[in-house]
Amino acid sequence: MCLENKFRILHFTDAHFGVHDPHGQRAAIAHSQIQAAHACGVVPDLCVFSGDLAQSGDDGQFAEGQEWLRQLMSPWPHAKLIIVPGNHDVKRSAATAALFRTVAGNERAYADWRQYAPDHCTHLHPFLDWHQRISAHIPLSSDWHRNSPFAFRFGFDFKGMPIHVIGLNSSLFSCNDEDTGNLVIDAKTLSKHLDSARELGGLVIAIAHHPVSDLVPWNRDVVERLLSQQNGAHLLLRGHLHEHEGLTVSRNVGSTITTLATGASYQTDGSIRNTFATYELSFKRSQIQTQLFEYSPHSGNWRLNGAQSETIAAMLPPPPRRVRNPKSKIEKALAGATSPEAAAQNGHPVDRVMPMDQNMNLTQPESDLDMVLKLGADIQSYLAPYLHKSLIVTPEIADRCYALKYRIKDTARISEKLKSRSSADPDYSVRKMPDVCGFRIVTMYQDQIPETVKNILALIEAGAPAELGLEFAKNHPVEIDVNVAKMDADQTAMAEAIRSAFANSSLAVRFNVKQRPTGYSSVHLVAYVTAPPPYERLEVIPIEVQIRSALEDVWGDIDYRLRYGRGRGDVGVSWMRHLNVLKGMIDALVGYVDVIKRHSEEEPVTAPVGGALVRSMNSGEMQLNRFKNVPEPLRSKMRIAFGLWEEAQDRRTTQGGSPGLFRQAADAFLAILHDVQGARYDNEPWKEDLVFALKGERAYMLVYTGDSVEQLEAETIYRELLQKKPDDAASNYRLGNILRERGDYESALHHSGRAITTVEQNGDEIITKHHWAFDEIRRGFGLTYWRMSEQMKSGDERKAGYLAEAIKHARSVIVTPADPENRLSAINDILYYNWELLEIDPGSSGQVSTADAKAYKYELFEHFQKSKGDVDNLGWHWLDTLARLFHDELDKAREIAMHLELVLENRVRAIRPNIELAKKGSVRWTIQISQHLTADEADALVFCQEILEEVQR
Repeated sequence: MCLENKFRILHFTDAHFGVHDPHGQRAAIAHSQIQAAHACGVVPDLCVFSGDLAQSGDDGQFAEGQEWLRQLMSPWPHAKLIIVPGNHDVKRSAATAALFRTVAGNERAYADWRQYAPDHCTHLHPFLDWHQRISAHIPLSSDWHRNSPFAFRFGFDFKGMPIHVIGLNSSLFSCNDEDTGNLVIDAKTLSKHLDSARELGGLVIAIAHHPVSDLVPWNRDVVERLLSQQNGAHLLLRGHLHEHEGLTVSRNVGSTITTLATGASYQTDGSIRNTFATYELSFKRSQIQTQLFEYSPHSGNWRLNGAQSETIAAMLPPPPRRVRNPKSKIEKALAGATSPEAAAQNGHPVDRVMPMDQNMNLTQPESDLDMVLKLGADIQSYLAPYLHKSLIVTPEIADRCYALKYRIKDTARISEKLKSRSSADPDYSVRKMPDVCGFRIVTMYQDQIPETVKNILALIEAGAPAELGLEFAKNHPVEIDVNVAKMDADQTAMAEAIRSAFANSSLAVRFNVKQRPTGYSSVHLVAYVTAPPPYERLEVIPIEVQIRSALEDVWGDIDYRLRYGRGRGDVGVSWMRHLNVLKGMIDALVGYVDVIKRHSEEEPVTAPVGGALVRSMNSGEMQLNRFKNVPEPLRSKMRIAFGLWEEAQDRRTTQGGSPGLFRQAADAFLAILHDVQGARYDNEPWKEDLVFALKGERAYMLVYTGDSVEQLEAETIYRELLQKKPDDAASNYRLGNILRERGDYESALHHSGRAITTVEQNGDEIITKHHWAFDEIRRGFGLTYWRMSEQMKSGDERKAGYLAEAIKHARSVIVTPADPENRLSAINDILYYNWELLEIDPGSSGQVSTADAKAYKYELFEHFQKSKGDVDNLGWHWLDTLARLFHDELDKAREIAMHLELVLENRVRAIRPNIELAKKGSVRWTIQISQHLTADEADALVFCQEILEEVQR
């Protein structure tokens, strides 16, 4: 097997010659950087300087940078040198900021300006003219001149591999320190150069100074799409941010791009790190080995930063195929059969991955360790592109799989692990070590991990493509370990979600949940590959795939390097305590990111405040009638806000909710508030009342977004309103609901009780004793007492007292309902509270007479019989009550319990439309359903299943 030809890049950026240098260290940094580059052991094929050679675009600064470049390139006469302009390479005094910001503002304005661009780029002329001059002194491969300031393409051959370098001018509209979000890269020229590169094939490298995120939005979308399309760039090298980056990400458009950035080369105060980098590209393994060199202000030397030098998986073109001169007819036939030309002539697609046995080392390794390492490396070099294609590039999966990493375990770590494990298991060997050959798939969000596990299992189940020469050993069970920091509800929910991912797989799976005291969190999947010739004696080799979210991946690397990295100190108790605190922060971030994701996707969720109003105190039309003297522009905005409110409320009723719509409505009311609170309406008689009403509506919307921070804002608003109107019934009631759900029952009773008193004394202008909301206020007051009873231990006399109070307030709604529809809800309440009271003292008659209880019970059952065809219109709590009351009439109880299961399942499907549930009534189905139910709903589910089990017996 011949040695692979690897392509090497040396990357510098942001030298800023001419920058203010109060300590006189700039020259020393530049000189030592040249020495470090010459001594780093890398002979580059390509040298890149990605912008900001100068500080302010002056000729003297360019001259200083030119001499530095000449000395830098002197040992490498055959290396290609590419330079792109940065925002400090422009002459800002010659730039017209107002014009540039206007032109960049929209695509049409830019297209008009582009026709005359060379006449309007005088701020770039110093850089463009200097670049033309120095080509006589330094062999430049970049091509910049006044007539073409947008971009260039330079192509050359690297040992049979076409290399295309596309230089991009991201500083076209650089003019001041407010460039971020206002820049443009010329998409037309970029597209033309990508088309030219596509015709020839090979590696495509794009180079710009700024990150793509600094472009104006309309242009950013176009440039991102062009660079990351299937025939876009493989690599993007940049500077500007003075920070190191090496990241491979996929886009929905179907391909993958690796972004590489390095730090500045001029900082003298230590505030920002000085770095440069080398990149070694392996086309065979589809990976990039990065080396980061960092300047130490203390020693004055540059050193290799091993912690941030890493191997990155990348989607690179396959190595060029080399065919030996055939010596026989057989060799000629084989050569022709495996060449791309022959494959194309035979109507077969040209494969990007060669069969394993054509590149396999045929020398028999002497030891198991050598054999495992070499086989693992070969398997990895072929399996990595396949996983990349299957998980990172495939559009429907690419949203989940954020990055792919892989490595072969270091021999020193293998020895350590063998030593530690063999003491407990004398038969333990490198053959049993699952993570010698390891892959890591990074998802953007934690809740994407289960589906990613499912995708990996599907790949194993389907088998690797024949051209890989690999075969999964399906007679070996796939091992899945869910490693968790703590066995709490969230982690258990994740474990059950992973279990559901392989529920329908034909593969045998060994599943474990392991608590790690170190705080380590990750899912480990181990599959087995049959060892091909000449490695038959190994029989199989395990391959470990780790699946983590992006934040957990960051934590894992930090934790590993602190524990096992070079030069680590003593791992003491204090040190570990800090690490555990950091892990807690990461866990919180992981959870919060998933919350934000759900909100951004407007995923339906159940409102967290149980028993809250399901309709506004006043309809939108009534509110508009109240404020009919408000100017029409404001009334028009109010119609829009109430329209959003009604749509969100309808979605909540029919589909479980829409946080995004509630948030939009809340923001719409806030926008009106900003208008009304301006000085323009200070003298209007309606202003104060309108501000009060708008704040109340905004707070009400915020309650239903499902966000604890926004619920806190709603609480703050209600408290502010009550400062102005202490007896406002709606504000007192809604605040009472929020406080009850938080567990502050005494405060909840205070506010709900004050709302009842106000209404009973006719003290509220909107809510009267005949308003439907009066029923809800009284029911909510009883619900708070019931919640208090639930907190009491068995035998506590207060429990019965709280239930009696709950029954009293439910009875008041039954006797004098403001709205007849609320009477049935109150009947449900009183029957359930009384049932619990009888559970405490079975010998008593409770607080409801036997005759009333029987009448209420059958009235509720009659309603169930009439409404059971409309599943969504039946509240689960009604069915729960009926199931308990009819537990001694098993036929009715069974009918009710089965209906309750259906209602709860539909409720979950409304919240999680894409959920895949196990068979209804099974243990796994119960666990799946319970994850998305409130504690009360889960309790109802358990009770109805007990009834069904009793019926079966």
